[in-house]
Amino acid sequence: MRIISIWPGSSPVSFPATIWLNEACLLRPGRPFFIPDWDSDFRWMPMLALKIDRVGKSIPARFAHRYVSQASVWLQAVGGDTAAKLAAAGLPLASAVGFDYSLASAPFEKMTLEQARALKVTLSLGSSTLSLDARNCPDPAETLATLSSRNTVRTGDLILLALASEFIPIIQGDEVNVTLESPHTKELLRFSIK
Repeated sequence: MRIISIWPGSSPVSFPATIWLNEACLLRPGRPFFIPDWDSDFRWMPMLALKIDRVGKSIPARFAHRYVSQASVWLQAVGGDTAAKLAAAGLPLASAVGFDYSLASAPFEKMTLEQARALKVTLSLGSSTLSLDARNCPDPAETLATLSSRNTVRTGDLILLALASEFIPIIQGDEVNVTLESPHTKELLRFSIK
């Protein structure tokens, strides 16, 4: 399994900025997220997670629906100060994003690519609540077509697409809750920040 995160703000028209993550980044279900001490500004990026169901290379966007039948919403932690310094130096951002337990993952739901694109989610962080709509993220079909033009996608690979345009501060003591609102209501993810 490969986890391919599409960096927020990148465009699928040209090759998107990708960060390749590994399984060590996954926060175990039911475990708290412990804020690391190597950065002073950690933030969340809500991500639409798509699971690849079959092997493909150079997939036309019109056939992308044949490769995805499961989706979820995950949270990706980012070391903000580190990311800014790396970006200013023109260096890869992976070390600001791809650290142990930086991905809070939720179980996948069976759904078509069209249903995944129409997902609506409520994200509760402490006393704040945000409504997120997957129609605001990059087009999954175009992104898959662009990714597969250079890399073979394989069964079990995950593609993460940013659901928000801005990062959300991570605050110690917050309880995090992600609830799927559409196509049906279901709690996807709940954990605390220590």
